[in-house]
Amino acid sequence: MSVIDCKPADALNAFDWWVVEIARIDGPSSIEPASRLARFVKAMFGISRARTLANARAESLRRFCVRAWHSGPVRDSDLRALTDAGYSMAQADQILVHIAGFRGFASSVHVAHI
Repeated sequence: MSVIDCKPADALNAFDWWVVEIARIDGPSSIEPASRLARFVKAMFGISRARTLANARAESLRRFCVRAWHSGPVRDSDLRALTDAGYSMAQADQILVHIAGFRGFASSVHVAHI
């Protein structure tokens, strides 16, 4: 194996980066596609919202990234779902840094206090 072939164990693959970019296009309403507002917009104007991904692991990544692209803080529940799906904290940080490079600021993770 050459040096060019080496990549960190926590590196995201091409599919993961595709999901990150899809989340950039999807709006926040894509996280709750069956909300009352989404149903109203579809009924009145025929506009349907983005559907969830069939792959649960990819969907947890997409939801995390939609929050990072389109809102201030990322919910701790989305971060937990991302890590539960098999992504590492290093990968989550890598995604946030990538998105921050485009947005000009980094999203934080909002931890709910009980």
